[in-house]
Amino acid sequence: MRLLRCLLVNLWLCVVVAASLGRVRFSAPYASEFLPSIRTRGGRGRVRLGRMKSRWGLRLFADGGQISIADGVFFNNGCSINSRAGVTVGEGTLLGENVRIYDHNHLFDLEHGVHANEFAEAEVVIGNRCWIGSNVVILKGVVICDHVAVAAGSVVRQSIAERGIYANGANGSMVLIGRAVA
Repeated sequence: MRLLRCLLVNLWLCVVVAASLGRVRFSAPYASEFLPSIRTRGGRGRVRLGRMKSRWGLRLFADGGQISIADGVFFNNGCSINSRAGVTVGEGTLLGENVRIYDHNHLFDLEHGVHANEFAEAEVVIGNRCWIGSNVVILKGVVICDHVAVAAGSVVRQSIAERGIYANGANGSMVLIGRAVA
């Protein structure tokens, strides 16, 4: 039964790719029993999926941006990526439940409040063999180097340039809390 569901998901992805006029590409086999929600909007919106795995509830929205997922990536339940600029997830990276990745945010100023259709955008890059814990939010402009673990519940606002295990500190910055042991 699982094999049949995987085959049907791969067949459906072929239909999605054909209907997307080249905006969605994936490397078969897609190893999941659950179909991800993939949307593109705007002339530049593109999604490229490597040989990856996911559980239910994966949502990918390329709203003019480019989403690129490398081989060996695993998404647990309920993850989403929203892109207006670009999001890249490196090879062998694992994402826990309910991880959210945004490469943009609404503009806001004290005089006028939120600007509904105006955004600040910057690409997000997650390196190879990273572990992003459950309920992590990764915001625009963040670059995470290879071999980094981010603690569950963290909000990542700044880039991480050194391998290790990170969590939010008292002031919201990412703090190195450990080093990986070989």
